[in-house]
Amino acid sequence: MKLRATHDQSVIDQWSAKIAAHDRRTGRVQTVLFAALFACFISMFVWPKLPLFIATSILFACALVSQLIEKEALTCPHCGRSPVTGRASPRSADFCAHCFYWLISPYEQVDRSEG
Repeated sequence: MKLRATHDQSVIDQWSAKIAAHDRRTGRVQTVLFAALFACFISMFVWPKLPLFIATSILFACALVSQLIEKEALTCPHCGRSPVTGRASPRSADFCAHCFYWLISPYEQVDRSEG
């Protein structure tokens, strides 16, 4: 079992470019989707009607699908597989769990609170 991650700046740069491109494509869509889901969920308690329940269910399914698409779209630039195992988000990965290449630089302070 490999215990040390490999530092390759080109892989780190490619990972940053993948994250930025994915955010440009789906950032606003996911924001609107989760805002609409929250609004439908809250309004279900104010006006408990079947159409609101159906709309909330559909929006929840769309949000789930968007998260699954994110997991499949964000793959390791080195090996082409998802950098995380299980249910974790690929954005939370520091290195790929399969090929052990760093996805973010271990030498820089990274602020993950923005996205």
